[in-house]
Amino acid sequence: CAGQPPSDNMGVKNTFDGAERISSTFHVDYLRVTAWIDLKDWEDVYDRTLGANLGDWVSLGRGGRFYEQVYEAHLKSRLYKIPTVEGHDPDQITIELPGKVCQFLGWEVLQTFLLELHVYSRRLSVTRIDLAFDNAPFEVGQFWEAVNGEGCRTYARRETFKRFENPFELRESGVVGCSTVQVGQRESLRMLRVYDKHGSTRVELEAHDEKAQQIAMHLFTTSAELEDEIMREVHSRAMGHLRDFIDVTASWWEEFTAGFLRAYMKLTGKTAKEIDATEVANWVFKQVSMAFSVCVDVYGEAMIQKLLAYGRKKRAGNVRYQIILGESL
Repeated sequence: CAGQPPSDNMGVKNTFDGAERISSTFHVDYLRVTAWIDLKDWEDVYDRTLGANLGDWVSLGRGGRFYEQVYEAHLKSRLYKIPTVEGHDPDQITIELPGKVCQFLGWEVLQTFLLELHVYSRRLSVTRIDLAFDNAPFEVGQFWEAVNGEGCRTYARRETFKRFENPFELRESGVVGCSTVQVGQRESLRMLRVYDKHGSTRVELEAHDEKAQQIAMHLFTTSAELEDEIMREVHSRAMGHLRDFIDVTASWWEEFTAGFLRAYMKLTGKTAKEIDATEVANWVFKQVSMAFSVCVDVYGEAMIQKLLAYGRKKRAGNVRYQIILGESL
């Protein structure tokens, strides 16, 4: 059955006008990943990382999202298998983890899952990730007025700015009436929602396709070591991506973003080979280096050559590593 790990939403203390306060909390509120992976390897990765928390997959008896089979696990996690599009790899799968699942699992579990899946897949693509910041120190109406004024910088076109009011909907805090502002559109690489359905104001950046991949790999490959440092660095990186998409000239926005700089990350012409090599190296330093150092200290430096020889033998025929190394397929 599904377990109950502790949630590790990230609250970061900030200083604004000399006063220390909890400026916001951050969490991933949605994650969708497509992987090209041997199904046995997928089952092993799932069992090691998510299985104890989400439980077994149950078939819904139908297809969806251009797949023949759809499965569901705890809190409506979804797994899609066997593509219906002609010519697609039969080992292609897609997994969806909605907001409640992401919060239930917590950051460390999500990070371990994504990095392990990345290593064991021939190819991996994060096709959607939502970054949610709660406890924003402003009202939805204030944000709407600001983005319609002159003090707003954003990549979204002004005609995509929308406001929705539901005066009778009940917020989670018990207050009646919900407001939502949308900047951008879902068909784009990024869009923003600012809303108060959960009580306090939430600012939520939704990213798709190559932008989702870039943001996810930037967040999940943090180089920090201690848990507090990891959470602070991830929050900072996430806020940097938010500020890349939009910035507002207002004291309350300055309070919300105080201490967080823009990420200044644009989509580049980097090849898949360059990106994959960097991500593999980040994974090795993050997940393998500690155990590797113990092996070398116990068995001596001859272990280095043994591991290299074993790894080179084991990677034979792996398409992803052949691409990185520039080997003929």
